Amino acid sequence: MALRFPGSFLFGVATSGYQIEGGNEDSDWGRWEMEPGRIARGDRTGPSRGCDFWNRYREDVALMKEMGIHAHRLSLSWNRIEPQPGVFDPAALEHYRAILQAHRDAGLQTFVTLHHFHLPTWFADRGGFLREENLALWERFVAHAAQGLRGLVDAWNTINEPAVWASEGYLIGEFPPGETRVRRYGEALVGVMRAHATAYRTLKRVDPQTPAGLVHNAAVFRVAHRWDPLDHIMKWLAQRYSNTTIHRALATGVLRAPLRGKVAIEGLRGSSDFLGINYYMRAYVCGWDLRHPRFAPRGEQVSQMGWGSYPRGLGEVLEMFRDLSIPLYITENGIATDDDTWRQHYLTDHLREVHRAIQNGVDVRGYFTWSYIDNFEWAKGWAPKFGLVGFDMGTKERRVKESARMYGEYARKREIPE
Repeated sequence: MALRFPGSFLFGVATSGYQIEGGNEDSDWGRWEMEPGRIARGDRTGPSRGCDFWNRYREDVALMKEMGIHAHRLSLSWNRIEPQPGVFDPAALEHYRAILQAHRDAGLQTFVTLHHFHLPTWFADRGGFLREENLALWERFVAHAAQGLRGLVDAWNTINEPAVWASEGYLIGEFPPGETRVRRYGEALVGVMRAHATAYRTLKRVDPQTPAGLVHNAAVFRVAHRWDPLDHIMKWLAQRYSNTTIHRALATGVLRAPLRGKVAIEGLRGSSDFLGINYYMRAYVCGWDLRHPRFAPRGEQVSQMGWGSYPRGLGEVLEMFRDLSIPLYITENGIATDDDTWRQHYLTDHLREVHRAIQNGVDVRGYFTWSYIDNFEWAKGWAPKFGLVGFDMGTKERRVKESARMYGEYARKREIPE
């Protein structure tokens, strides 16, 4: 017997501009990637080469249509649209219009993300989102993009994973600018959530008919040692700053950031027509070794990212956010592996959790797997293989995996095996 999804449920794929477009050298990530030692195994081919989606989008959209999926979540590169402060490139915006029109012609919906980790170098050099006066520059870009692409976007995503962007760049130091201070992390989290509220307000002014929402990375946490009280304290802190803080901020308009306390952010309350949830893992928190968490029970198979597979956690996360009383989308979920059979099981098992949540009354409207194609995985380089589609780095030839065929069949029928 099959498990049926609602007739309007979206089966989609997800990507981001920096990871697949190629040619984004003039960004903070383009500069960061060229610095020795920033990328795992010294693999520094991302911005100049990439998957070349910028030039091959017609081929990729045709493959998505052939697969049978319903939607593509993709992102804009601000540095292309506004390469210098106040200087907009009409050709870049027109190119994005052509990309979105190709999706529309193929019958694919588009979820467009405004900020998916990379920023123009000129904006980053001015302090990025951490300087409140810079939000006027961000607002100007959002308005320009929304006005230029209006009518071709089915849903806007404002910010991708604000807590991850803030922690990786200002606490852990693996993203630009590479800082490792708790206070700076708190400032970054406040700044990027202000950017979300600003983007939402701007989108509602310029393109009020198109829904807009934040994308949040959610995980489930366990203690590494049940007997260690420090582990329980750190689990509570991890849960608070990874999940609870964002949840309460959207509900109340007040963000609780590390070493910043409660910060009221104008326009934050109710600033999502829907919430995008990215889910990948459970984490085992060890209070005396915070820099080396485990992401699977000992002895369990792990992915190329070092993460185990825990489908039940997706159901837990969906339950966690259901009381926001807005639609939920799984905007990313996937596994990095060369074992495509494992990928097929992974996708099916997580979709079963989504179906169970829907049956339990959670308003889940769609599922986007990460990723459409193997791509540049930030500090991990090109080694992790998340894609339903592989490609040859030299020729750029696409290779459709069996998991893509399976997922496409799920999409066409809107059902999965019980």
